[in-house]
Amino acid sequence: MTRLTVISGSGTDNRRLRPARPGDAAALTDLALLSKASWGYDAAFMARCRKVMTISPEDIRRHPYYLAEDGQGRLAGFYGFAVIDGLLNLDWLFVAPEQQRRGIGTHLFHHAITLARGLGFAYFQITSDPHAEVFYRRQGATVAGAVPSDLSPARYLPLLRFDLTELAGHPQAR
Repeated sequence: MTRLTVISGSGTDNRRLRPARPGDAAALTDLALLSKASWGYDAAFMARCRKVMTISPEDIRRHPYYLAEDGQGRLAGFYGFAVIDGLLNLDWLFVAPEQQRRGIGTHLFHHAITLARGLGFAYFQITSDPHAEVFYRRQGATVAGAVPSDLSPARYLPLLRFDLTELAGHPQAR
């Protein structure tokens, strides 16, 4: 049985959070690409992104992914973790363009915090799109450096860290 949790709204506008299933992989990939394109990237860049932003059913089987659905069961956003070399990485957090700025990303991030703490981690890393860095910093993540993009070693992406042991100093992160 899939556990659904109401995350916001009322009546027919309820949004629900549930674990992703392997059959959701293609829809999550499509949503991630639509969301990234909303930053104004050109078609050539987005075509290159598809190669590195494809989520497989196996990814969902191996790592925690959660998605938010609107009251009609449509995908509104999602996040996904990966554990690489013992480090927890928030590799995915995307919201459908028409659902952005409605608190879905914040709720997904807070759920990710709860999950990461429950898994016993002291912190997690985020390799961010430069446009999303301000969102993560507002959530309490701090800049930890920069890493080369999978798309081009000349392009660097912000590397952020969210410390799970100092949540008392971040009231938004409760």
